[in-house]
Amino acid sequence: MLTLKRIRYPEDRADYEAAWDWMRKQPELYGEDVGFDDFDDFILPDSLSRIEFALKQDGHLIAFAYFVLRARKVCEFGLVTPLRPRVRSILVLLRRLQRDYFENLGFIALYAQYPDDSKYDRPRRLCRMFGWHERKPNYFEYTILDFLREHGNQEEAHNQSACAV
Repeated sequence: MLTLKRIRYPEDRADYEAAWDWMRKQPELYGEDVGFDDFDDFILPDSLSRIEFALKQDGHLIAFAYFVLRARKVCEFGLVTPLRPRVRSILVLLRRLQRDYFENLGFIALYAQYPDDSKYDRPRRLCRMFGWHERKPNYFEYTILDFLREHGNQEEAHNQSACAV
Protein backbone atom coordinates (compact mmCIF):
# COMPACT_ATOMS: atom_id res chain seq x y z
CA MET A 1 0.00 0.00 0.00
CA LEU A 2 1.27 3.45 -0.96
CA THR A 3 0.93 6.31 1.51
CA LEU A 4 1.82 9.96 1.54
CA LYS A 5 2.11 11.77 4.86
CA ARG A 6 3.18 15.24 5.91
CA ILE A 7 5.91 14.84 8.51
CA ARG A 8 7.56 16.98 11.17
CA TYR A 9 10.57 16.65 13.40
CA PRO A 10 10.87 15.22 16.09
CA GLU A 11 7.67 13.14 15.78
CA ASP A 12 8.92 11.52 12.56
CA ARG A 13 12.62 11.34 13.42
CA ALA A 14 13.13 7.93 11.77
CA ASP A 15 12.02 9.29 8.38
CA TYR A 16 14.41 12.24 8.64
CA GLU A 17 17.27 9.94 9.66
CA ALA A 18 16.63 7.61 6.71
CA ALA A 19 16.52 10.51 4.22
CA TRP A 20 19.68 12.04 5.66
CA ASP A 21 21.41 8.66 5.43
CA TRP A 22 20.38 8.37 1.75
CA MET A 23 21.86 11.80 1.09
CA ARG A 24 25.12 10.90 2.80
CA LYS A 25 25.42 7.72 0.71
CA GLN A 26 25.06 9.76 -2.52
CA PRO A 27 27.25 12.85 -2.02
CA GLU A 28 27.62 13.38 -5.78
CA LEU A 29 23.86 14.00 -6.01
CA TYR A 30 22.95 15.55 -2.67
CA GLY A 31 26.19 17.21 -1.55
CA GLU A 32 24.74 20.69 -2.11
CA ASP A 33 21.46 20.08 -0.24
CA VAL A 34 20.73 21.88 3.01
CA GLY A 35 21.74 19.69 5.90
CA PHE A 36 23.95 17.29 3.97
CA ASP A 37 26.82 17.80 6.40
CA ASP A 38 24.83 18.45 9.55
CA PHE A 39 21.73 16.58 10.67
CA ASP A 40 20.56 19.55 12.78
CA ASP A 41 20.62 21.76 9.66
CA PHE A 42 18.69 19.09 7.75
CA ILE A 43 15.89 18.77 10.32
CA LEU A 44 15.76 22.51 11.07
CA PRO A 45 16.77 24.40 7.92
CA ASP A 46 17.30 28.16 8.15
CA SER A 47 14.07 28.64 6.27
CA LEU A 48 10.95 27.90 8.26
CA SER A 49 9.07 27.80 4.98
CA ARG A 50 9.87 24.16 4.19
CA ILE A 51 7.25 21.44 4.48
CA GLU A 52 8.19 17.78 4.22
CA PHE A 53 6.47 14.55 3.23
CA ALA A 54 7.21 10.87 3.67
CA LEU A 55 6.40 8.67 0.69
CA LYS A 56 5.94 5.10 1.88
CA GLN A 57 5.20 1.70 0.43
CA ASP A 58 3.92 -0.96 2.82
CA GLY A 59 5.06 1.17 5.74
CA HIS A 60 8.64 1.59 4.47
CA LEU A 61 10.02 4.99 3.46
CA ILE A 62 10.73 5.08 -0.29
CA ALA A 63 11.28 8.84 -0.70
CA PHE A 64 11.39 12.11 1.22
CA ALA A 65 9.87 15.11 -0.58
CA TYR A 66 9.80 18.76 0.40
CA PHE A 67 8.58 22.15 -0.75
CA VAL A 68 10.49 25.34 0.02
CA LEU A 69 8.51 28.56 -0.33
CA ARG A 70 10.50 30.83 -2.65
CA ALA A 71 7.92 33.46 -3.64
CA ARG A 72 4.26 34.08 -3.00
CA LYS A 73 2.52 30.73 -3.74
CA VAL A 74 5.65 29.39 -5.54
CA CYS A 75 7.76 26.55 -4.15
CA GLU A 76 10.98 24.86 -5.06
CA PHE A 77 10.56 21.09 -5.02
CA GLY A 78 13.07 18.66 -3.58
CA LEU A 79 13.18 14.88 -3.47
CA VAL A 80 15.54 12.56 -1.64
CA THR A 81 15.57 8.87 -2.60
CA PRO A 82 17.63 5.81 -1.86
CA LEU A 83 20.29 4.72 -4.36
CA ARG A 84 17.87 2.50 -6.27
CA PRO A 85 14.49 4.21 -5.93
CA ARG A 86 11.14 2.58 -6.66
CA VAL A 87 10.42 5.01 -9.47
CA ARG A 88 6.90 3.86 -10.39
CA SER A 89 5.69 3.94 -6.79
CA ILE A 90 7.33 7.31 -6.21
CA LEU A 91 5.67 8.74 -9.34
CA VAL A 92 2.23 7.59 -8.15
CA LEU A 93 2.75 9.31 -4.80
CA LEU A 94 4.23 12.44 -6.37
CA ARG A 95 1.15 12.80 -8.57
CA ARG A 96 -0.97 12.66 -5.43
CA LEU A 97 1.30 15.20 -3.74
CA GLN A 98 1.17 17.48 -6.79
CA ARG A 99 -2.64 17.34 -6.80
CA ASP A 100 -2.71 18.29 -3.07
CA TYR A 101 -0.21 21.07 -3.73
CA PHE A 102 -2.55 22.80 -6.16
CA GLU A 103 -5.98 21.75 -4.91
CA ASN A 104 -5.57 21.81 -1.13
CA LEU A 105 -2.56 24.02 -0.42
CA GLY A 106 -3.56 26.59 -3.05
CA PHE A 107 -0.13 27.19 -4.59
CA ILE A 108 0.37 28.20 -8.23
CA ALA A 109 3.81 26.96 -9.34
CA LEU A 110 6.43 24.33 -8.59
CA TYR A 111 9.97 24.26 -9.93
CA ALA A 112 13.23 22.36 -9.72
CA GLN A 113 16.58 23.61 -10.99
CA TYR A 114 19.80 21.66 -11.44
CA PRO A 115 23.37 22.59 -12.35
CA ASP A 116 24.48 21.60 -15.86
CA ASP A 117 26.30 18.45 -14.78
CA SER A 118 25.78 14.83 -15.78
CA LYS A 119 25.47 13.79 -12.12
CA TYR A 120 22.02 15.43 -12.19
CA ASP A 121 20.78 13.37 -15.15
CA ARG A 122 18.60 11.16 -12.92
CA PRO A 123 16.65 14.06 -11.34
CA ARG A 124 16.23 15.69 -14.76
CA ARG A 125 14.87 12.40 -16.18
CA LEU A 126 12.44 12.19 -13.27
CA CYS A 127 11.16 15.73 -13.97
CA ARG A 128 10.63 14.80 -17.62
CA MET A 129 8.89 11.53 -16.70
CA PHE A 130 6.65 13.51 -14.41
CA GLY A 131 5.63 15.85 -17.23
CA TRP A 132 7.26 19.02 -15.98
CA HIS A 133 8.25 21.53 -18.65
CA GLU A 134 11.91 22.42 -19.15
CA ARG A 135 11.32 26.16 -19.56
CA LYS A 136 15.04 26.84 -19.93
CA PRO A 137 18.01 24.48 -19.73
CA ASN A 138 18.00 22.54 -16.44
CA TYR A 139 15.01 24.50 -15.07
CA PHE A 140 11.77 22.51 -14.78
CA GLU A 141 8.42 24.02 -13.91
CA TYR A 142 4.84 22.92 -13.45
CA THR A 143 2.12 25.52 -12.85
CA ILE A 144 -1.52 25.62 -11.90
CA LEU A 145 -2.28 26.18 -15.59
CA ASP A 146 -0.46 22.96 -16.53
CA PHE A 147 -2.33 21.16 -13.76
CA LEU A 148 -5.74 22.44 -14.88
CA ARG A 149 -5.06 21.61 -18.53
CA GLU A 150 -3.90 18.11 -17.60
CA HIS A 151 -7.00 17.48 -15.51
CA GLY A 152 -9.42 18.68 -18.17
CA ASN A 153 -10.47 21.96 -16.59
CA GLN A 154 -9.92 24.12 -19.68
CA GLU A 155 -12.35 26.85 -18.55
CA GLU A 156 -10.59 27.33 -15.22
CA ALA A 157 -7.18 27.32 -16.97
CA HIS A 158 -8.45 30.05 -19.29
CA ASN A 159 -9.75 32.09 -16.31
CA GLN A 160 -6.41 31.70 -14.52
CA SER A 161 -4.59 32.87 -17.68
CA ALA A 162 -6.89 35.89 -17.94
CA CYS A 163 -6.19 36.79 -14.30
CA ALA A 164 -2.45 36.69 -14.95
CA VAL A 165 -2.68 39.35 -17.67
